[in-house]
Amino acid sequence: MGSLVDQGLVSLSSFVTIFLFARDLDPEHFGLVALVLTGAQMIMALQGAMVGEVHNVLVPVRPERARATLTGSLAVMLMGLAGVFAVVGILVGALLALFAPASEWSTLPLALVAMAVPWMVQDGARRMLYTERRMPLIFATDLVAYGLMAFGAVAMTVGWLPMTFSSAVLVVFLSTGIGAVVALVSLWVSGARIVLGEVGPDARETWSMARYLLGGEAVRALQGNVTTWIVAGVAGLPAMGAYRAAVQLVNALNPLQQAVSLWWPSLSASYWARHGGAAYRRWYTDRAVRLVLGFAALAGLIAGASEPLLELAYGARYAAFPMTTLVIVSALGRVFVVARNVAHIGLVSGHLPKIVAVDSMLEAVLLAIVGIPLILWNGTVGAAVFHAMAPLVLGLYACAWFTKLDGPRPVTGLRLAAVKS
Repeated sequence: MGSLVDQGLVSLSSFVTIFLFARDLDPEHFGLVALVLTGAQMIMALQGAMVGEVHNVLVPVRPERARATLTGSLAVMLMGLAGVFAVVGILVGALLALFAPASEWSTLPLALVAMAVPWMVQDGARRMLYTERRMPLIFATDLVAYGLMAFGAVAMTVGWLPMTFSSAVLVVFLSTGIGAVVALVSLWVSGARIVLGEVGPDARETWSMARYLLGGEAVRALQGNVTTWIVAGVAGLPAMGAYRAAVQLVNALNPLQQAVSLWWPSLSASYWARHGGAAYRRWYTDRAVRLVLGFAALAGLIAGASEPLLELAYGARYAAFPMTTLVIVSALGRVFVVARNVAHIGLVSGHLPKIVAVDSMLEAVLLAIVGIPLILWNGTVGAAVFHAMAPLVLGLYACAWFTKLDGPRPVTGLRLAAVKS
């Protein structure tokens, strides 16, 4: 219940923020915001693969001291990763400012650094707090970061800040930057400790799992960005803004989707460690089916009420675009995305992360063969259709591998004493 309440706070604040941007910015400027947000989501996905998801899986089966030091080591890796992204983004921005100062794209790398770097630190530390079930600290962290973000969007709406692309970037930068500081302090309060001599061994162990997850996330995140960039290039920034505005209505489902991604991996990994392959597969399948069916029912409500929801949300701002079709197809696609993600969590928790990487490679093939032609043929609608079709096909592939999951339990901290005896 605590995770659902927190996700409600995060998703409501994020929803309000992006909704106000979509409603009040002109479509072209909101298209720029959508491009930068897509890049930020890509960077946070890479962070999740290298830090957050690994922490969710490795830490629950550790004894107390090892949990604290591994969390500290991962915090160090998180800060290093943020530094790398910041340096690369600043260098690219400097080169564009030097050689193409008049281009509308020249400010995007610096805007991406301002949005994504503090946000990835806040999100990574938050995911680690979730593994430890530190709900009061998590709630305080999210209240600061996402509450300030929503407040900044409201300030733009009422005229306290100009309704511009630069103001939107500033709002996200300040809110997530303050939130990142609070999240890192919360990690220390929760017991995380940095032992320099253990950072290297922890990094090697982390990489042994993260390299598979990182490959899959990198390909999947790049694919998501490629479709966004192609839509912007083929149909223009206003169409990109319209597409993102339609998806924003479907994002009302985010509280459940994100809560599952945070608490489900560590719970599943613990069950695997205690019961092994066959029992784990039966337990996981039963709960996964019920979860996906419940999510599908909620998505159906949004699809069925798409026209009045669009009228209520945006009026005639996006009347020139096929918004009803975009909402219906995006809602259907979100069901398939959740089903695929649930299958992936089951495979990773069952120590089969390689399949996730292969799955993402197959998505790259689908993008090249089907996705790009669909977008070139029908712009935003083509993108929505591809983002529904790809997770359906690849989710079935992941489920096929999950049905074969039947192996011995790993020897972990939970079973070490029993093994020795």
